Amino acid sequence: MEEKKIRPQDRWNAKAGLISKSYKLKREVTEQFAKACEEEGVSQAGQITKMMKGFINRKEIEKEYAEMHSGIGDCLVSVNAVIFQLKKMLEDVQSEELKIKIEERINEVFIVKDNLMEHNKRVYDFYNKIWQQVDADSEPSASP
Repeated sequence: MEEKKIRPQDRWNAKAGLISKSYKLKREVTEQFAKACEEEGVSQAGQITKMMKGFINRKEIEKEYAEMHSGIGDCLVSVNAVIFQLKKMLEDVQSEELKIKIEERINEVFIVKDNLMEHNKRVYDFYNKIWQQVDADSEPSASP
């Protein structure tokens, strides 16, 4: 049986973890991409890798934000339920003293809700800045 010889380049690619991928793309797009990369002084493979990593990072950030936002959304639902229950209690209470205490609690819960909504806005702004950075990192940049 004849032993298959491995080319040095194939051995190096395997060691470096490099593989060859083939995609069917419009000729016009690939030509424009090649020209843009040449004008920016970057390799096509390097720019494709950078855009792939940027896309992967964006998806991870979006997933993390969705999980964080979901948790905040769940808290807001609970807070709204508490407000609803307190308002229902307020309707049934006869004592003015107790009504005042319930109204104070409702106001406290509204403060919690406002804080949650402000926190949600800060979380959104934080992730939005990260998304902008990921997008900026995906832009072509000259090789050193």
